[in-house]
Amino acid sequence: MVGFRHSTNIQNRGSSLSNSVKKIFAKGACPNAMAILGGPHATFMYEQILNEEAAVDIIVRGEGEQTLLELVQSLWRKRRISHHSN
Repeated sequence: MVGFRHSTNIQNRGSSLSNSVKKIFAKGACPNAMAILGGPHATFMYEQILNEEAAVDIIVRGEGEQTLLELVQSLWRKRRISHHSN
């Protein structure tokens, strides 16, 4: 699991970074690594990002501290993750 904070002024660099990290992990010891994106840009542009960025697996919207904890717990317990509020 790799997390990124995404703001509009660094949108292109954030997309490039998530693509690069996914490629590195896919070739290494962690081929099932998940890219998680949060921050202001991701909060408001989540639909566009999910449609256009294949390297982004999950978007956390709004304040993400509690949501990220719930996400990790759900993944650990192999539960569906679509039921979280953010």
